[in-house]
Amino acid sequence: MPKLTKSIVDAAELKDGPYFIWCSELPGFGVRVFPSGKRVYYADYRNKAGVRKRMSLGPHGKLTTEAARKLAVITLGGVLKGEDPAEERSTRRNSLTTADQHIITIPGPIIDEDVIEAKVRELCVDYAVREIAFDPKFATKLMARLVDDGLPVVEHPQSSLHFTEGITEFQRAIIGRRLRHGGHPVLRWCVGNVAPVTTDTGLVRFSKSRSADAIDCAVAAAMAIGRAAKGDGGCVYDDAEARPEGLLFV
Repeated sequence: MPKLTKSIVDAAELKDGPYFIWCSELPGFGVRVFPSGKRVYYADYRNKAGVRKRMSLGPHGKLTTEAARKLAVITLGGVLKGEDPAEERSTRRNSLTTADQHIITIPGPIIDEDVIEAKVRELCVDYAVREIAFDPKFATKLMARLVDDGLPVVEHPQSSLHFTEGITEFQRAIIGRRLRHGGHPVLRWCVGNVAPVTTDTGLVRFSKSRSADAIDCAVAAAMAIGRAAKGDGGCVYDDAEARPEGLLFV
């Protein structure tokens, strides 16, 4: 078994059936090569009951070999502490149900912007929305329609420069136990997948180094908190009598 590197993964021979290549330097870290050419990184371990588990870390391409190795180190390190990462992931995912509207699903392989736009407009009717922050790289056309109707749209580029304040305030709110989210399982799951990383310039960004799973809600929360931190401090939710009924999720 060789040390698993990008060149070895890229050069892996395609066979009639899927097979594994395991890393010689990190036992339990490997990549599964499929006949289609798809390659997926895995962590292989036995839990404290002796049951063998293979946990996918993510596909090659979306994950570099070194990023997958870091995920494997974290995963296998948890096993040494008595954890069962595959079981914990399964439990988290099973808690994310659509029945109680924690997730709004969109049929088909393509995200329908009309569904997103309709939901944003609905929220603007139900709540006193101060701002709608968006990534100008992907949502310009959608947000242009909202601007035309006078809705409070602002650009929020996905760079460390624009995220540092929001992530910092997000961390402070969590550490200071000031974040009220109603126990929302999707937000909790995404926050559990994310890790804040400080760049060489002192800026802060979110990283998926802890998990190959989604972090979208954590990113959206940081955007909302960052924009709120720049506001004038006035909010309908400061007044218990004026605010709408129900929980407010960031």
